[in-house]
Amino acid sequence: MKLTIVGLGFGEKKGITLEALDTIKNSSNVILRTKHHPTVELIDEMGIEYKTCDEFYEKADNFEELYKSIAKKVLEESKEKDTVYVVPGAPSILESTAFHIIKDEPDVEIVEAVSFIEPCVTASKIDIGEGLVLIDAVDVNFYNLNPNFNIMITQLWNEFIISDVKLALMEIYGDEYEIEAIYSAGIKGEEEIKKLKVYEMDRVLKPDIRLSLVVPTFKGNNFLELLSELSTADNEKNIDKVDIDPELKTAIMNLSQSYKNLKNLVDEGYFEMNEVIFALKSLNNGI
Repeated sequence: MKLTIVGLGFGEKKGITLEALDTIKNSSNVILRTKHHPTVELIDEMGIEYKTCDEFYEKADNFEELYKSIAKKVLEESKEKDTVYVVPGAPSILESTAFHIIKDEPDVEIVEAVSFIEPCVTASKIDIGEGLVLIDAVDVNFYNLNPNFNIMITQLWNEFIISDVKLALMEIYGDEYEIEAIYSAGIKGEEEIKKLKVYEMDRVLKPDIRLSLVVPTFKGNNFLELLSELSTADNEKNIDKVDIDPELKTAIMNLSQSYKNLKNLVDEGYFEMNEVIFALKSLNNGI
């Protein structure tokens, strides 16, 4: 039996492809991850029958359980008959159910659509040549926020998620850093763009599944970049010529040396650390 995953696009009719529509129209077993998406109206207009997975949202205790339950349902049905599974956006862009399905069934056919990324980039006018990191809001933490790149955070659909994202951003960027909130990117009559400070997030933002945040690249030098610059041979040699407080100079040199030592240790131990982590995972999983 054949399983095809189809994207609905970002929410405008122009975001779904003709191939996607034909695939949905010609299937006798269509499963939607959720009915709550603007493009579903187009499927209704075409008189296409479908089932949804909306009931799983009420039963699951957490997102991981939700995504796995939906993926299991789709895989089970696809073993009985050809199935088209329809997801919001693009299947390959932050669609966890698709990733779970592909992990168990690599031969799945994917029919892409225009994702939310393009209209978000257009609305925010960021330069993705500087780099772009996409993060689902529920996965945001101190370790995956890199101020050297533009960050796009998606699906801020409840107050708790907004609060958690705010706290994580404050740790890296501070309270006053300016970000952009984009509602319903690319959808005419609904798109809304707000500039705000990080500390304002839980006061200003209204939760919405189609709310995305754009955190622009930090333009200054971060702490590690400053240490790296200080640690160059020329700067270490010439720092005595700079007229600054002797205690500050000593502190700077100690930091610079510590940075070099740590960098060398990480460079030398990187592969060994990976081997240890792999061995520990194998033991933990009983392999």
